[in-house]
Amino acid sequence: MWLVERVISTPATHSAHHGKFASDDATFYKGNYGNLLFFWDVLFGTARITRRYPERMGVEKLEPMSAAEQLFWPLVSSGPRGRAAESDGLAD
Repeated sequence: MWLVERVISTPATHSAHHGKFASDDATFYKGNYGNLLFFWDVLFGTARITRRYPERMGVEKLEPMSAAEQLFWPLVSSGPRGRAAESDGLAD
């Protein structure tokens, strides 16, 4: 199993990338990018091997939105990124 976990992305390792809360030990959204070949994450140092799943999936501190908003946010100037930046005081 040691070799398999370092070559192929398992459901647990890839789910770690989609965890919602950084405080969850199973969440690692700054790595585990590989969808099939986990070897690249190991090679570039972005791998965290885990056999646990995050408690929740999503993006921390992002307000809920509809599927339509998610699909069309690049086309709308005040999309989710604009609202998130305004609420954090990062908008210019």
